[in-house]
Amino acid sequence: MRAAIYLRQSLDNTEGIERQRDRCRALAVARDWEVVEEFEDNAVSASKSRERAEWAKMLERAKAGEFDVIVSTKLDRLARRVRDVLDLQEIGVSIATLENDIDTTTASGRFQAQLLAALAELEANRKGERHKDAHVARAARGIPRTTKRPYGWKADGQTLEPEEAEHLRLAIQNVLAGGSLRAEVKRMNDAGARTPVYKSGSGGQEWTTRTLVSVLDRPRMAGINTYLGEVTEHSTIEPVVSVEDWEAYRAIRKDPTRLTREGRGKTPLAHFLSGVPVCTCGETLSAQPVRSRGKSVDYYTCRKGKGKGHVAIAAHLLEVKAEAYLYGMMSGGYVKPGDTGEKVKALRERLATIAEEQTEATDLMLTKGVDKARVRTRLAELAEEATTASAELEAALSADLGAEWLEKLNAAGEDSAESATEFLAWFKALPVETQRALVRGNMTIHVQPGQGSERAVIRPR
Repeated sequence: MRAAIYLRQSLDNTEGIERQRDRCRALAVARDWEVVEEFEDNAVSASKSRERAEWAKMLERAKAGEFDVIVSTKLDRLARRVRDVLDLQEIGVSIATLENDIDTTTASGRFQAQLLAALAELEANRKGERHKDAHVARAARGIPRTTKRPYGWKADGQTLEPEEAEHLRLAIQNVLAGGSLRAEVKRMNDAGARTPVYKSGSGGQEWTTRTLVSVLDRPRMAGINTYLGEVTEHSTIEPVVSVEDWEAYRAIRKDPTRLTREGRGKTPLAHFLSGVPVCTCGETLSAQPVRSRGKSVDYYTCRKGKGKGHVAIAAHLLEVKAEAYLYGMMSGGYVKPGDTGEKVKALRERLATIAEEQTEATDLMLTKGVDKARVRTRLAELAEEATTASAELEAALSADLGAEWLEKLNAAGEDSAESATEFLAWFKALPVETQRALVRGNMTIHVQPGQGSERAVIRPR
């Protein structure tokens, strides 16, 4: 008789599989059966669907008549659902197990197999209920449910992993200060930070914007525990940032104009004026290398291209002028830090509300019978409100970002060449995204046709 051996266990353990293999082969030898194939499902539950497992492949081979009997150590290794036993019986393949001594070629053997499968299914259901009750009890105490170690925390999902948590804290802090998520991904990868490595061998990869967002967007960043999508009353999770900072970060993520403010493209900004200067055609300029006299020189060029009606200007000329103008504004008292914290929070909340209203209005456009003209008018109003709120937010953020240097200037008591040098050193040490936020919040730059830096017209915002 031709036999197939089926090996299965719920947890990954090669030693357990090998023991099953040895015992099944011994049974086949004792009964003088020819083993024609083996099917192995390691770390696979028999209580769940096995459509993509070796189990499904075995059923197909059995239907093709490639073997007559399936050998397993015991029935619950083979099946824990009555449906699985019935499938095997309908195919016409026999079952032989070591511990239950089942022979499905007889009516009593078939009944015994179904009975044992029903008992195994009942126990699996009871086990599921016990696990669910345990999860509910843990959630009531604020203990998180974790199947894999979350980045930033130890294996218990509650205690912070200091080095990882600091990376996450900095990411939130820098985004709140006007930085981009792309820049944070680069910072973490450059520092050697990698995603967690799991027992399965997965993980340990460089960060991407998507993987970082998947971590930063989780309520556990603020120490909030959730169960089945609902916030629990208590939580034992150590927070990386305060609830206020996390909610402010989430408001930024919902800001419909954020992609425009961050700049286009998939890589972090290399020049702090990218997307800030405006061409005579109304489009913004972005930095890119241009071949000039056999050398590669960075220019700010119009996004629409070259030719009549479009301008380009050497990056270093425009950046030096913008830095000098920003220093003049800050040292001259045009930029004052003030108490902008509440204003920033309110503006971020407003932008998040606008984003939600825009989504709802867009969904209404698909509703039958709706007045689409009114919806379009409302969408236009919301877009204008978002633009205004974003400009106010940039100005408020700029005041906060410049507060550190303004305090130093005020302490010195005078504007001098020395203070200008100190300002330049302070400014160049800032992340590019932060430099850009300072500039955007305080000035507008229009580039006219011609030569030199004089054609760059800078005005206070």
